[in-house]
Amino acid sequence: MNSFLGRISKSTPFRIEGGPFHRDGDIAVFFRGYIANSAAVAETCGVPVVREDTARLFLASYRRWGRDLQRH
Repeated sequence: MNSFLGRISKSTPFRIEGGPFHRDGDIAVFFRGYIANSAAVAETCGVPVVREDTARLFLASYRRWGRDLQRH
């Protein structure tokens, strides 16, 4: 990914525009970057490794570790 363009609006309802992002229930993942050890993280979180679906892996990681995500 060479560029990143997005916007988060605190309007009602809450909106995210741009990408990449993934929403599941009450959590929306909006990111730039990658997970270097994605296979190990996916195994720990119990989700399949899908290279094109980094947002879903970020979400599963957040659900597992919460605010401590960056320590893992």
